[in-house]
Amino acid sequence: MNGQGESVGGEAEDVVRGRVFGVDGAAIDAGGGGADCWGCARGRSGRWSARYEEDGIEGLRDRRLSGASHRAAPVDEVMRMVDRYRTRHEGWNPRHFHSWYRRDGGTRSYGWVKDHLPI
Repeated sequence: MNGQGESVGGEAEDVVRGRVFGVDGAAIDAGGGGADCWGCARGRSGRWSARYEEDGIEGLRDRRLSGASHRAAPVDEVMRMVDRYRTRHEGWNPRHFHSWYRRDGGTRSYGWVKDHLPI
């Protein structure tokens, strides 16, 4: 079923039933038996079944990678640091560059600077 209560049907549903729910949708009808087939907890298989019944294939999409991390550095900050390294400090090792970076007002850790330098 899709979000409007209409059956999705067709080849896409057959693929989901075959790969995710087992042959002939047995995992849906088994009342938690799919957890044994998938190697996961019953609660998780129940949530997957409910999402599929409610939203169809789209309900099974991985939702973890939907946005950028709130901890990620702004792109302009990274580009500013890399540009500064390339124009004034080319050839410096990460340790020396990081000590300059911190004195100049940078707030990122040594590991972060080292990972983002084009060395």
